[in-house]
Amino acid sequence: MQQAERLAEELLMEKQLLVEYDRRRNDNRVALNHMRSNKDKKIWMNLGDLFIRLPKKTASHMLESEQTQLDTSIEETRRDVRDKAQQLDQLEGGDGSRFAAFDLRPVSSGELRGATGGRAGDGRAQ
Repeated sequence: MQQAERLAEELLMEKQLLVEYDRRRNDNRVALNHMRSNKDKKIWMNLGDLFIRLPKKTASHMLESEQTQLDTSIEETRRDVRDKAQQLDQLEGGDGSRFAAFDLRPVSSGELRGATGGRAGDGRAQ
C-alpha cells in the first residue's frame, strides 16, 4: 500500500513537471517567433534575475538549445509517467494491459518523410 501511494505521488509530481516543461517550451517558442520578426541586431534577454543585451544570433542559439533539452526532458518524463502508471496499475491488482495503448510511440517527421518519399511534412502544398 505504501509503495502504491509513493508511486502515485511520484506520478503526480512528474505530471506537474510535464506541465512546467511544456509552459517553458511554449514561452521559448513565443520568444523565438518574436526574435524572427524583430529587426534589431541585439535583444534583451532575462537570464535568472538579470536582464542582458545579447546579439540576436546568440540569444536564438541559447533558446534553441534549451528547446532541444526540454524536448528530451519531456520525452523522458513521459516515458517515466507511462512506466509508473503501469506499475501502479499492477500494484492495484491490474495486469498492466489497461495502459498498453499508452506505450505507443509517435512517428517522427524523419520517419514520416522516409515512408512517404519526402512528400509529407515538408511544408509544401500537395
